[in-house]
Formats: sequence, structure tokens, C-alpha cells
Amino acid sequence: MLALSTGISALRANQDAINTIANNIANAGTPGYHRQSTRIVAKGEVSAQGLSMGTGAETDSVFRAFNGIVEQSFIENKSSNASVGEQLAILKQVETILGPGDGSIHRKLNDFFSDLRSLTTEPDDASKRGITIDRLATLTNEINVISSRLSGIRHEVEKQIEADVESVNSGMKELFELNRRIRIAHGQGQQPNNLMDKFHQKVSEMSELIDITASKSSDGGYSFQLSGGRFFLDSDRFEIEKTTDANGNMQFVSTVSNVDIQFTGGRIAGYQKLMDHDLRNVQNGLQSITSDLVFQFDRVHSTGLPLTGSFTHLNGSRGIANTSQPLNEGTDFDQLQAGSLFVSVTNQSTGDRVLEEISFDPASQSVDDFLTAINSIANLHATSSSPSGQVTLFSDTGFEFDFAGRTATTPDMGSFTGTTVPTSTGIYTGSDNDRFTFNVVGTGTVGVTDGLSLRVTDQSGEVVGDFDIGSAYEPGSDVQLSNGITIQLASGTVLDGESFALDAVGNPDETGVLVALGLNSLFEGSKPSSVSINQRILDDPLQFALGLNGNSGDGSNIARFSDLQGQKLAGDGDYTLEEFVERINIDIAQEINQLTIEQTNYELIGNQLAKEIDSISGVDPNEEMVFLLQYQKAFEASVRVISTIDEVLSELFSIGR
Repeated sequence: MLALSTGISALRANQDAINTIANNIANAGTPGYHRQSTRIVAKGEVSAQGLSMGTGAETDSVFRAFNGIVEQSFIENKSSNASVGEQLAILKQVETILGPGDGSIHRKLNDFFSDLRSLTTEPDDASKRGITIDRLATLTNEINVISSRLSGIRHEVEKQIEADVESVNSGMKELFELNRRIRIAHGQGQQPNNLMDKFHQKVSEMSELIDITASKSSDGGYSFQLSGGRFFLDSDRFEIEKTTDANGNMQFVSTVSNVDIQFTGGRIAGYQKLMDHDLRNVQNGLQSITSDLVFQFDRVHSTGLPLTGSFTHLNGSRGIANTSQPLNEGTDFDQLQAGSLFVSVTNQSTGDRVLEEISFDPASQSVDDFLTAINSIANLHATSSSPSGQVTLFSDTGFEFDFAGRTATTPDMGSFTGTTVPTSTGIYTGSDNDRFTFNVVGTGTVGVTDGLSLRVTDQSGEVVGDFDIGSAYEPGSDVQLSNGITIQLASGTVLDGESFALDAVGNPDETGVLVALGLNSLFEGSKPSSVSINQRILDDPLQFALGLNGNSGDGSNIARFSDLQGQKLAGDGDYTLEEFVERINIDIAQEINQLTIEQTNYELIGNQLAKEIDSISGVDPNEEMVFLLQYQKAFEASVRVISTIDEVLSELFSIGR
């Protein structure tokens, strides 16, 4: 009967609706679950005796409450937030390591300079020397610790990236499998709501790792999209691996299609920016601080003298393994340049000192070339060890050497043929290398003949001064030039127009080769991870080169050290060392502030989108109970219809018997 069939169809349809509601309530707390609804429609009509009559109701479909636009916005926001969140968390760790504003490196530099200045009046005090050196050692230790902690962060990030890459690859396999099952179900006319929930939940989870989107395809399944639309997945297999490009930047490659992928969102993108930009900048900055500190301090130290005086033997603290390659290619220092290097060799018995000039170009000349130049100097020798390439200098017995650039005791006599013997003393205090030429004016006897004089010119030809050496001059007394140089002339004859010359060295090593090789160095090493105070100086603070003549009470090199505090040395000469440290801290603080603002915005938007999704797709148990009561009443009504029809049929059958 039509009435009975109609009642049964209504019963089944209402039962389907009740089952759907029960499923909603059961999954109210299931992550990724979307509320489902049963769509009940009228069945077809039948015609009888010229009349069209309905045949009841049936379940058309069970559909998900799903807004693709809102869900996609939520996923994209989630991906961006994950990227920013990882950057922010790591940079806060970096900020803590570096210290605030005037961080530990900054303070320790200032402490060193303060202690250094206290040595000006007591340069011979071994205890104060030791305290000052220890202060600098705490600085190098701090640099070591910072470098180690930064490397530790980098290592942890690399481990996390590897884990996330594995998660991406396994997650993509899961997505492809779910997508395959969804396609099959649709092909069989099914509506795989639970499978689609699992699929979108997995996409949401994956969005924390990479920027991934999924959109409906014509076959009922989904197509995938990565990296802001730049890479499409059109196969059932996808894997990535981490590589490094020619510039050392992190790179991700699809192992299936061999296509480079540049993620723009998700944790991996955040980690990539940290590794290739933020962490690298901080580590490069620390390397710059370290190399500038070492170079500038060692440049001053190498051309100074310890309290013990000049050397008879000296080992370099830095080696160049390949002694035949240009020096520039084997060192961590980029400040090397072509110029002159001055070496003083002194006869210990007579005190006679010879100043030798070596022209050297680190861009084209090697350690071997340097050794050749040293070995050409009388009474001085140089070798290098293998395989370290560390250089050793030593003098013949009875001789000593240094790099302080002290003037020779006997000037370059040039065309001078007079019988007097000029000698030189004093420490040149000028900052630029110069050559003073002493021109004789007049012929006669020093200290006797009227009108005799020396006209002194610098290397540019400018007159420095005219000095009387005639009847008013006492032979052997000082002729005092500017910048600390003194000439003495013994009694004897001079000839008009003749001359002698004296090299005045303000920068004894224009090249930086002494620093590169670690000769008379304050530091060992040049990298943040390994820089330290030269063990020779730690063992004996008297080896701290605070002087320029090696005499007791000589602290003339302290001023050169102190000048470094205010000089623009770091960051291509844009900052002092202290300013450069502060600049790094400021850059990190600004980056953290910007990321914090972005994270706040992403979280605000994410919360709004989550609420909107919940309002669309979330299960409200109270609301479901209202629907349940409605369908329960409809179900009960359908039961009553069937029961009534059954009673009627029974009565009819009884009448028929």
C-alpha cells in the first residue's frame, strides 16, 4: 500500500536525521570535525485515477557545514603565524645571549680600556698588567660562549628542520592516501564527510609546517598548491629534501620533480629565514666584531715592545697552511693591504740598530715571499712549519729584532761624505710614515764654522726646519726635530749640498701581515669560537707590548691601544667596536618588536576566523538536542502512521475472513 510505503520512508528518513545528530553530538569535541546535516527531500509522485500523490520522504544527502573561503583564510593565517612564531621564539633566545643594550661584550671592552689607562702611570706593574690581560681574557671567553650558544641554537634549528621535513613527507603521503579514498568514494556516489574532515584537519596541521592549500577538483578530490601558488602538486607522490645552494643558503628540492621550492609560510619558512638571514647576520656580526677586535688590537700589539725588550726568537700564533698562495686567500682578515713592513735589527753589544723596509702585497704575495724577504735581512732568519704553516723568526747570536719601527741609530748616509758621524735617537710620535732628509748648508767644521746649518725636509719636500750646527752648536748635543726624533752630530767636517736621510715610521706594518701570521700577537685565533689571549702573554704579563722602546717605565704604546676605543673600526668602518655591538642588539630588538606586532595581528585574525568557523561548522550540543527532539517527534509520528495503517489493514483482513 502507498500509505504504508510513505510511512516507512518517513520513518527511515527521520532515523537518518537522528543518526546524524547523534554523530554530531558524539564528535562535538573531535578536532577538525564539521557539523553534519541530513537533507530530507520529498520522494517522487505517483498517479492514480487521475490524481498525483506523494510517496513520502527520503534522505537526499548528509552534508558538512563547511565554508571553504573562511577555512582557507584560517589556514593561510595559521601558516604565517607559525612562521613568525618560530622566528620570534628563537630571536628572543638570541637577544638573551647577546645581552641588552650595552651587553656583556660592550661592558667588558669598556672595562679593559679602563684598566689599560690605569697602566699609563705604572706600565711596569706586573700585577696590574695581569689584571688588564685577565679582563681581556673574560671578553674573549664571553665571545667564545656567545659563539657556542649561537651555534647550539643553529644546531637545534637544523634538527627541527630535519624533523619537520620528515613530517612534511609523511604528512603528504597521508594526504595523498586520504585524497585517493575521497575520489573513490565520490566515484561510487558516496559523500565521504568523515574522510574530508580528516583531510582538512591534516591540511590544517600541515599548514604549521609549510604554506599549503587544497582546493576541490572536478573528480571530487582535491588538488594541492604550495608556496603562494608557485608550485603545484599534480601527482600522487611528493617528497622534499633540504639542500644548500652555492651561496650557503638553505634550499628545499622536490625529489620527485627536482624543482626548487621556496616556502613562504609555516615553521620551515620561519626557520629558513632565521638560518639564512637573522642567525647568519648575528653570527657574521660576531665574526666581524671578533676579526676587527683581533686585527686592530694585534696591529698595535705586534708593532709594540714588551717590557723584556726586543726578540731573539718569535713564533707566530696563526698559521697559513698553504704557504705558496696569496696571503689574502689564507686568512680570516679582509683588512690586509699592500704597503711597507719595517723590521728593526739591533746589535746587542753596540746598540746599533738597522731599520729594514719590506714591501709586501698580500693580494699577490705569499707566506713564502714573506720568508724570502725576512731571510734577505742580515742577521735575521724565518722558517715555517708544516702542515700548520706557522712562521718562526729568529736572529743570529748577539742580535735582536722587533717591529716597533724605531729609527735606525745611524741614518742613511746617502751622498754624505763629511767626517762627522750623525746618529739618531728618540721615538717617532707621528702617525704617518715619513722620510726626513737632512741637507747640509755650508762647508766647514761642526761646532766651529759660522753659518753651518741643516735644512730638514719631509718626503713631500716641505721644509720641517733649519738647525744651526755651526759655531753655536755643541758637538754631540741634540738637534730636536718635531715628533720625537733627535739627531746628534760629532765634531767633524761637512760639505755644502750633501745630505743624509732618516726613516720615520708611524705605522710599522701597513700591510697587516704581522697580524695575519700572529707575530708578536696579543690574541690567538681569529674566530669567535676559538679566539683567546696569547698563552705567552697569559704566562708572563711582561710580554704585554705596552711600550715602543722596551725600557723600564715605557708605556708609550698604551695611547695607541686607547685610541681604538673611539675609532670607527667595525662594520666597514661605520662604527666603533662598542657601537657595532650595540647596533647588533638594536637590530635584534627591532626585529623582535616587528615580529611581535605581526604575531599579535595573526593571533587576533586567527581567533576571529576560528570563531567564525565554529559558528559555521561547530557542534552546539544544546542546538543538536532541539533538532533531536524535532526528529524524534517526527519519527514517533511516522511510527504512529505505520501502526494505524497496520490496524486498519488488520481490520480489513478480519472482515474479509
